Amino acid sequence: MIKITVDGAAQFRRKLSSLSGLTGQLAPTMRAATIMLERDIKLKGLTGKKGWDPFFGVTGASGDALGSRSGDTRRSVTSEVVVAPSRLVGVVGSPSKSLRFHEHGGSIKGNPWLAIPLAAVQTKAGVARATPRMFPMAFWFTSKAGRLFLAMRGRGGELIPLFLMKHKVRIRARHVFEAALKRTKSKIDKLFDDAVKLRVSR
Repeated sequence: MIKITVDGAAQFRRKLSSLSGLTGQLAPTMRAATIMLERDIKLKGLTGKKGWDPFFGVTGASGDALGSRSGDTRRSVTSEVVVAPSRLVGVVGSPSKSLRFHEHGGSIKGNPWLAIPLAAVQTKAGVARATPRMFPMAFWFTSKAGRLFLAMRGRGGELIPLFLMKHKVRIRARHVFEAALKRTKSKIDKLFDDAVKLRVSR
């Protein structure tokens, strides 16, 4: 979640000090700023292109942008403006725990294992269409690189890896919201500078 506050900078407070009621008058400007930030997040931060690997299946998007499996993540990002007598706050955020986790990064631990679906059991979106319990004939094997897999044999006896098994997975931080604020900061600053100049000149 990102908050944009009008009273956050000393120079801005000086501009407002002699202008009674200006905080409320700047609400439309704050609304425009939050909408700008919300759109940037949705159009640039959540449109990362995922890759594809014949073995691992769908892979994460490169760079800071986050690939979205569906429109639910983008729709979860909303903005609002809170007006108080001496304070104006614009909030852009999402209730999505997944989006918050990707913003800061962190580790996911299994209990005791995490079963990461491979290409053989993924949908086109990269979501698992089966669980390990659905393969009673599956078995464990370790690759030459030391990775542990759950696999089964095909009709022709070929080895079909189903899941990569790990105790813990590290998810890198994407900083989707932080990056969006950096991209839009100069435009948002100009919005408020122009709005204050307009109010002062009247």
